[in-house]
Amino acid sequence: MSMIARCVGLGSQTSKHREKIQGRGRSGGWSILILSAFMSWGSIGCDKGSQDQEVDQKRGQAQVGQSQVLKRLDDSLLSGRVTAILRQGQWLYLGEEGGVLRRLPWPSERKRSVDVIGWMAHEGAVRHIRKLSKNSIRSVGADGSWADWSSEGQLKRRGRVSDFHINDILRLGEEDEVIATDRGSVIRVTKQTRRWRTAGEHGRATFGLIKLDRQRLLSVGADGWGRCWLIDQGEACGAVPLHQGWITGVSSFGEMIITGGSDGFIKIWDLHLFEQFNREEKDGHSKHLLTAMTSLRAHDGDLTRLVTHQDLVLTGSEDGRVTLSQVTKGSENKVFLKQRWSRLSPQLKPILSLAFDPDQQRVLVGGGQQAQLWSFVIQQPSVHPTEMLEFTKK
Repeated sequence: MSMIARCVGLGSQTSKHREKIQGRGRSGGWSILILSAFMSWGSIGCDKGSQDQEVDQKRGQAQVGQSQVLKRLDDSLLSGRVTAILRQGQWLYLGEEGGVLRRLPWPSERKRSVDVIGWMAHEGAVRHIRKLSKNSIRSVGADGSWADWSSEGQLKRRGRVSDFHINDILRLGEEDEVIATDRGSVIRVTKQTRRWRTAGEHGRATFGLIKLDRQRLLSVGADGWGRCWLIDQGEACGAVPLHQGWITGVSSFGEMIITGGSDGFIKIWDLHLFEQFNREEKDGHSKHLLTAMTSLRAHDGDLTRLVTHQDLVLTGSEDGRVTLSQVTKGSENKVFLKQRWSRLSPQLKPILSLAFDPDQQRVLVGGGQQAQLWSFVIQQPSVHPTEMLEFTKK
């Protein structure tokens, strides 16, 4: 079974091959200004040698790349593959493998002329773009940095953990973050100071984090386990086996938790999964894996991305398959996962980024070996149009 390479940014990873992402400055006709707040370049990996961590946080204004008119989303508009997507209000934000963050007006009809702003955000692939408020976003880079931006591209705050690569970040409050890193660690950083760091229990990488309650958080990673940590001091408060293989995605889902892994399954868990595991062990009914509320084999290949919206779950895999599933509830609070559609698109192999666009009743997908963004209708892409988005020069 091939290994998931979200901890290295893109594509698949096996024992014989590790793809390293090199930051790219190619602008494709753009005038992009590089932030003076940048640190030294580094390759991206899962488990390189570690040193004690220090956090470097910088405040100030970022210079935004001059507004440009670009021709094609799969060619001139993008200088690298799309690794993160966020739809917020009238804007669509795209993050690239070379660290570029772009903003374009949305919705935008196919082959419409658009003005696009782009700026260098990170020295490695953009892992995530998250909403902070109505007028601000956060980008997370594989290079170990994160940055908070206004919708106009002004840098409000930047943070960084040295000698680690970031796979996910959980914002607890102002200047208070919990970070999922390579080498299986979880780190909490408050006001430029590392409060605690776990010992690397997840092995090769920690992929995702969610908050369970005011005192606890859940991390998932390459060991296939979900691990509980006390937010205040970072002490372990439980561990449960959830997937065979890596757990590459996790999301809060109302009063439930949803996970996806390299075994191709998406699973739903009760929020009290650690208490459930303790009961099963005490009663002598514990198995190799904790019993999920429901599960669905959504992919034959390794699951690389998982996002949710209301009762919908969107997943992508290494082989270019995009699957939309729906959560339904039956009698006696039983929960079910039903696949609505699944589409294999070899040109999108591997799936690198996913996002819902509920206003347009579509999902957005980035992947493949070239810079491209595809749009799938939520209802049924085999019946309704599926398209690669293009824009003509203004």
